[in-house]
Amino acid sequence: MNTSTRSLGIRRKNSEMSEETRQKIVEAAENVFCEKGVCNSTIEDIALRAGMTRGAVYWHFRDKHEILCAVLKSVRFPIEDVSPGQSFEDSCNRIKAAFLETIKMPHALRVAKILLHTSVLTNNQSPVHLRLTSIRLHLKAYFEQVLKSAILNGELPKSIDEEELYVLAVTFRAVLTGLLFELMLELDEKTLASEVDLSLTSFFQLIQLNSGKE
Repeated sequence: MNTSTRSLGIRRKNSEMSEETRQKIVEAAENVFCEKGVCNSTIEDIALRAGMTRGAVYWHFRDKHEILCAVLKSVRFPIEDVSPGQSFEDSCNRIKAAFLETIKMPHALRVAKILLHTSVLTNNQSPVHLRLTSIRLHLKAYFEQVLKSAILNGELPKSIDEEELYVLAVTFRAVLTGLLFELMLELDEKTLASEVDLSLTSFFQLIQLNSGKE
């Protein structure tokens, strides 16, 4: 092995080790933030959980804010990637499935808890505010698209106007947000799954009943 090949191998190994260390810090921070809250957590807490020194943490991250950004970017919730189905019922089933999938992801639940229980929302550019805003906008846009498709397909009446679409989409988002808070109560998976299925199914049925469709 020549010198250049050996140097390349060393650099690659060092890069991999650096990424592993960084990931270890992010995972430790996720657990600390979830347990203690972002405001009550310190770099020392994160370093202790990660099994390393504060200096090692600072080597990879400037401050707690940067670590929080990395934690929030480390997961995408299934509801963020769900796409409308071929019918209103199909779309409803997809969002339910995505939510139920979240219940089985401890990593996603910890990040959800951080998002919903963090008080650092005074700055509109804070990572928590931006992440929540992104999710909220996605959920509203998703359901508006589902409703418009249902109207075009004759599954919902054409009499539903833009104002009603807006109200329904915002209500849908509120239902999901409420369910996320329920997840934070740390109920058993079977109970959570049952509550999610019942809540969303009832909501979708109410929309159809109130619009004269069953």
